[in-house]
Amino acid sequence: MPDKTIEFSERLGFSSLFQDYVYHPERVAPFFAQDTLERTAERVLSLAYDREALVDILTRQNRSWGAPGDVLASIARLRQPKAVAVMTGQQAGLFGGPYLVVLKMLAAVKAARQMEQRLSIPVVPIFWIAADDHDFKEVSLVDLFDQSGRLCRLAIDCDDDREYPPVGMMSYDASLQEAIDRLKALLPDNDFKEIALGRIEAAYQIGRPIADCFAQYLLGLLGRFGIVLFNPNDREFKGQVSPLLQDIVKRHQPIKEVLRQTGEALRAAGYHLQVQKSEGAAHLFRHDPERRAIRHADDVFAVGRQRLAAGELIALIAGQPHQFSPDVLTRPLMQSVFFPTVAVIAGPAEVAYFAQLMPLYDLLGLIRPHVFPRPSMTLIESRFQKLMDRYRIGLPELTIDLEATINRLMQDSFPDDLEQVMRKYSASIGDGLQEVKERLTSFDPSLSGMVNQTGERIEYLFKELHKKLFAAHKKRNAEDRDKLYRAQQQLFPNLGLAERSIAAVYFVSRYGEAIFDCIYENLQPGETGHQLLLLTECNGQA
Repeated sequence: MPDKTIEFSERLGFSSLFQDYVYHPERVAPFFAQDTLERTAERVLSLAYDREALVDILTRQNRSWGAPGDVLASIARLRQPKAVAVMTGQQAGLFGGPYLVVLKMLAAVKAARQMEQRLSIPVVPIFWIAADDHDFKEVSLVDLFDQSGRLCRLAIDCDDDREYPPVGMMSYDASLQEAIDRLKALLPDNDFKEIALGRIEAAYQIGRPIADCFAQYLLGLLGRFGIVLFNPNDREFKGQVSPLLQDIVKRHQPIKEVLRQTGEALRAAGYHLQVQKSEGAAHLFRHDPERRAIRHADDVFAVGRQRLAAGELIALIAGQPHQFSPDVLTRPLMQSVFFPTVAVIAGPAEVAYFAQLMPLYDLLGLIRPHVFPRPSMTLIESRFQKLMDRYRIGLPELTIDLEATINRLMQDSFPDDLEQVMRKYSASIGDGLQEVKERLTSFDPSLSGMVNQTGERIEYLFKELHKKLFAAHKKRNAEDRDKLYRAQQQLFPNLGLAERSIAAVYFVSRYGEAIFDCIYENLQPGETGHQLLLLTECNGQA
């Protein structure tokens, strides 16, 4: 089997900023500079948190989702004055979303346990459901493979032209049943199908809030690991963080200037800006009920159709904080205000977000968290492992230009005796033509041009014969060629890493829920490469 860890690269979808963050941290240090983990924890614990409110909200939410005792025990630990949190999160995707959600949750658990040993204080893993997000289209679809291995997409109908409210305010309609019925038809008929569908049908119900469906499903799968889930689209929580939302309005000019300076510095260093914001962005949204960005111009804030002075907007937030939410650059600040956050597990795009927003922590008197890249992993089923072993190829060779890889493999497997014969006669043809040219031109120089044309024609025909021979070889190996394309579709679907689009339910239906224990044992927070997990190593299940 080729290397089980592949270097992060743009070919696999990792930006140059993310690569430098992992492999050349000194290059991005100005954007992430922070204390040691020990000093960060010490500073976080010097701040005041309403731990009773924090525990009460988490307990209420997680109990409503049927959280097991392991989760409730994790929540209770946050009452301890020295307890800190490791945060991660993702949108509330259909049927649990892509399996990178699982990777994030398990990475947060493992990171919390490792930090607890290092810091000798309680460390609790918390998953932030991005329920304030309004991109319903993004969370309404997920991919998996049917019984024949064909890539299929499950999706809930949505209107591309509609402005949606936050996902946390939405419930599934009758179209959910169509997606569940299609899921039943796609999953393989085996001993694990009933378990996989049982989890889905118990959590995903028509008329139920999207975030609740997502939370119950994932707690059913991973709650035994002690991961805590949190929905920020919560009235009590928004009341707790109302001062921060008001502060974002009060300091909108310094925030804008800090972000402008950081953006210029990132560009000067040759990096991209993950978040492009307009000049008038106020970095807040209002839910009315659609989630609409608040903008600022000429000392007035535009809140939907309203035009408000700063004082009026602040008063509105103070009175109705549940109607407001942060944008992508201010959301992590809200996270650190409410939770004693010492570290975050972040995907490649989120690492880039933090490069832009880190100075806002200093501006608003908050503690910069440590940012650990989430583990990245492709799950390799046995049939694809055997194919990769046979041809001695790795995941990168199955990514973009697969045809070039196939041609190389076919060239390597081309019969040696035929290749030697073709090379032998190709050389003899060249020598023979040269001899003919010399004799004919000495007899009649005017024949030189025709000799050259004839020679070029003969060489062309011989090369075409070689191509035909190679094509016949490829045709005889068409079955392997098709297998390689199927492998690409499964391991690099939609020309992207499988973790970013394939639902975890696909693997649950094939290997059972014990697969999560295998993933947990093999992943490492802060891993410096994309991992290949051979499912044959997961208790021989694959």
